[in-house]
Amino acid sequence: MINYRESAIEILPAYESRERVKSDYFKVKENFDKVLETLGELDQSDLIINIDLRLMNKYGNYESIQSVCNAIWIKTSLYFLKKNIKHGKLPFVRSIEEKEQSRGFIKSHAHLMIRLTGLPKQYHEQEVVDKVLDICYSLKEVNSKDRKKDKPPVNVRTIPFCADNYNRLGKRIVYICKTSTTNNDPLAAGLFPNS
Repeated sequence: MINYRESAIEILPAYESRERVKSDYFKVKENFDKVLETLGELDQSDLIINIDLRLMNKYGNYESIQSVCNAIWIKTSLYFLKKNIKHGKLPFVRSIEEKEQSRGFIKSHAHLMIRLTGLPKQYHEQEVVDKVLDICYSLKEVNSKDRKKDKPPVNVRTIPFCADNYNRLGKRIVYICKTSTTNNDPLAAGLFPNS
């Protein structure tokens, strides 16, 4: 069986040559290991939910997007686990990326990975995507009016958490780790609430 931890790590050298990542290679590697540890071992019956999220301008700061990420994680856990959050939470990682806008204004956006595991029933992938989109757009910080635009503020995709997808999983994890090394290190700053 393919070891996705080892196979995904093989993806890292390809990013090492990129100037942005070159100086952060060891930090990316360290965070990569943390993410793998948090997500756990492969299970083909599980799904990874990938979420890319932008908030409305007035909520685009680091603290707001951190709160929104936690709200999405808790609401998703409550919905899919069908039980009190104290008794179980879904494995979850996030990276908050800050980008400087015009006139020195910094706007944040987030990348999240939530692992659907230990569910009381199976869900079709489209059901999962639709429900997570509903959860995201139910939050006041996310502009639901832009949901139907070409570039909506929320993008949700799923990846089966199995060996066949180790390359896609590895690239996504590397991307999250790469964005976590720019302006700050959100992976290290309380990113792993379930550990």
